[in-house]
Amino acid sequence: MSIRTAARAVIVEDGRLLVTENESDTDRWYLTPGGGQHAGETLHETLRREVREEVGIEVSVGPLLAVQEFIPENHGQPDGQQQTNFLFRCERTGGTVESANDDDPHQIGCTWLRITDLEMEAFFPKGLTPLLKAEEMEKMPVYLGETR
Repeated sequence: MSIRTAARAVIVEDGRLLVTENESDTDRWYLTPGGGQHAGETLHETLRREVREEVGIEVSVGPLLAVQEFIPENHGQPDGQQQTNFLFRCERTGGTVESANDDDPHQIGCTWLRITDLEMEAFFPKGLTPLLKAEEMEKMPVYLGETR
C-alpha cells in the first residue's frame, strides 16, 4: 500500500477557520482545505493548487504548524488510504471564498467555523482543535501523530 502525502491550509480570519464541508450518504464533516501532493510538486505548490481548487482563493504559505498521520485501519476503514498531512499556516492573498470546481465527490461546499465551536463539530483532524487557540499557535510545529 502506498502512503499519500498531503498539504493542508490553516486559514484563520476573525477567529474563524476556513474549512471544506464534506458529505457522504451517512455523514457530514469538515476539513481544512488541501489535498494530495503530485509528483514533481513541492508541498507549497500542492497547497496553493489545492486551496485554489477547493475554495477558490490564492494564499501565501507560511510556517509548518503540524504534521498528522491517518491510518484508516485504526478507524474502521480497512479500504481507506493511509495519509500524512502537513498543515501550514496560510494567509489569503486574493480571490473570493467559494466552493470551486474540485473533483472531490464528497466536497459540497466551504464555510468558516468559529474556532471556539470546532470541538462541537465533526472537524478533522481533532488534534488540531486545541492548538488553534491563539496562545497555543506559538508552540507549533507539533507532531500530532496518528489521528482522525
